[in-house]
Amino acid sequence: MIRGNHDDIRDLRYKQLFDEICDYKEIRDTLDGKNQKLVLCHYPILMWKDQHYGSILLYGHAHNSIEEYYFRKCLKDMNNEDFFDRRSGDKILRAYNVGCMMPYMGYEPRSLSEIVDGYERLYDGSKMRFNKG
Repeated sequence: MIRGNHDDIRDLRYKQLFDEICDYKEIRDTLDGKNQKLVLCHYPILMWKDQHYGSILLYGHAHNSIEEYYFRKCLKDMNNEDFFDRRSGDKILRAYNVGCMMPYMGYEPRSLSEIVDGYERLYDGSKMRFNKG
């Protein structure tokens, strides 16, 4: 379990339900038949391990809010080649909000491929959508 700001792990039920409870975790999964490094954190962070080498950040917390909009905008700006000089091997920064309320999550567990595909279909380069409230 990646602990969020509302998770009170003093409640022993959490420890009975999960093998591990942490704030940050690096794991690997498969995406398009390739081994993919993932960084898991409840909060959206602008700098994560190996982000320029293809690792993907999966996060929550921001919901579908104005904060999510600004995080996405910042990532878009950071992916602009004018923002920084790309070194050989630098990859586009990829981060996905895996909050259950996101339209591509639909309050259900999703595979990495479903998350990426759902996000790409939703945002396909068009204006980022968010709730103002």
